[in-house]
Amino acid sequence: MKLLLLCMGPALVVGLVWIAVHDFSPINLRSQARRSAAIGYGTLDTSVGRSRIVIEEIWKQPASGSQLAIGTAVYAPPLQSTNPHPDGFIVFFSRAPLSRRSPLRSSAIVAVYQDRVALEEISVSEAKTLCAADPSI
Repeated sequence: MKLLLLCMGPALVVGLVWIAVHDFSPINLRSQARRSAAIGYGTLDTSVGRSRIVIEEIWKQPASGSQLAIGTAVYAPPLQSTNPHPDGFIVFFSRAPLSRRSPLRSSAIVAVYQDRVALEEISVSEAKTLCAADPSI
């Protein structure tokens, strides 16, 4: 029993460190697209009080479970007052760990300004091609 606990302890610590590094590292469009179950492009809607992003295009559908639909709304993060109003947003969706059937939830949101993805300095069409090329998980 003690041997089992001695082996499980380090494995648990390594697993937690891997999750922390994986989840808190800076967003990279290619790796985020690979990890995401679904990806959508939307614009900001402020007509209902709290700002939300309404999905207008679906760039990647999940392989199984609930599907992403046009018109899906995601609450928008607070915008910085120094940045101009974004033209749109790329929204990355994921599922709960170890579950391919759980509901989709937004995992990252990247702003688009003047047809350029601020994160990577590429065009929206280049980002769409990049996101659609990665297989759904």
